[in-house]
Amino acid sequence: MDNISSSPPDQNHGLKTRDDFARDVYCLLGIPIDAVTLNRAGTMIKTAIRNKERLSFVTPNVNWLVNASKNPIARQQIIDADLSVADGAPLVKMAKWLNIPITERVAGSDLFETLRKGNRKRKGNRKSENPTTPTPDEHIPREEILTPLKIYFFGGREGSAKKAYEVINQTNALDDHTQGSLMEAVGWHNPGFGDVQQMSTPQIITKINNAKPDFIIVALGAAKGQDWIDHNKAALNAPAISHLGAVVDFTAGNIERAPEGVAKAGFEWLWRIKADPGLWKRYAKDAFSLFFIMTRCLLPQLIRPLKRPLNARLPNVTLTQTPKHIILHLSGSLDAGNLGTDNLNPIRNSFREAVLEKKDICLDFHDTEYMDHAFLGLCQMLMKHQGQADKALRIGKISPKFLKFMRVNGITLELV
Repeated sequence: MDNISSSPPDQNHGLKTRDDFARDVYCLLGIPIDAVTLNRAGTMIKTAIRNKERLSFVTPNVNWLVNASKNPIARQQIIDADLSVADGAPLVKMAKWLNIPITERVAGSDLFETLRKGNRKRKGNRKSENPTTPTPDEHIPREEILTPLKIYFFGGREGSAKKAYEVINQTNALDDHTQGSLMEAVGWHNPGFGDVQQMSTPQIITKINNAKPDFIIVALGAAKGQDWIDHNKAALNAPAISHLGAVVDFTAGNIERAPEGVAKAGFEWLWRIKADPGLWKRYAKDAFSLFFIMTRCLLPQLIRPLKRPLNARLPNVTLTQTPKHIILHLSGSLDAGNLGTDNLNPIRNSFREAVLEKKDICLDFHDTEYMDHAFLGLCQMLMKHQGQADKALRIGKISPKFLKFMRVNGITLELV
């Protein structure tokens, strides 16, 4: 469900915007998570680059979840991203408990390696485990598969960005050129210490844009890095951008990645502490905060989950419009339906139509029978667009059980 909007390109160097209301996105304890696999996420990035579409993506883990629960700005940054993938085994586990179809962890470092080496794994005589399953790049023309992604490293420890740049290009030089290089480093910059403004001078932005990267990898620390991305992405000409701090160190060889078995067992955090002992304090604080998030937000949904009525009606929306605002009357069961179906299509279409009016929106739930985390994910996309248009999103009539469900999932819209 990563369709592209038919709207004209925005002013961000002609880059088109993606259709947020087509995303298969779910609200997990207050943050949106897209239900995509590692291979699917890699294909989405390559497709965005090929089609010149803006794709600013985030990789939330427990630390991101904790920060989002405490800081509304951090939560909004995740909502404002064009793609959000679960980079954390605890998030995948909690999603499973809530029947949210997030089936696998999509670590930023694994995603980078998929982009760097993934296509080459298809070469030779190795057979697919399931020959009937399309390969991730099957719909991308061969000549475009063999066109290397142009990467720019921004930030990282002293010397890391430069080293990562050299490693990528040295690896390409040593490879068999008949196979084609999947990634080319076109530049790097270490802004040193300072605030976001000092790291966003016209000279720095021009330097990055002159390199004409496809994908900018930022490494400034999660909070500052996301601030830098949000501050500068409109001025940057790269289609894809993300904060992937560990990727720079892994690529440069400063830190060794956890063995695959350790990562799959869920103990990569122990390996990271071994490599960087200072991390234990952050992990301990995050674990303590996660306990309270689970107690306050997760347990209520597990102990007393919403139940879909057996004879529930399909979702329906009617729109009432005044000169100053729009009321969306949502009735029936507001859920995605069974696997392979998408009952929320009327909701998606109504939200698309409503945001085009650039008016305040009120959601009326007086005839709602049920709602799930997929509907809440779409509500967060509506929050994103209303915020960008500087318009309000409010809740009208709603039953206490649905209001509580929205509140424990971080949707705290004003009641009218």
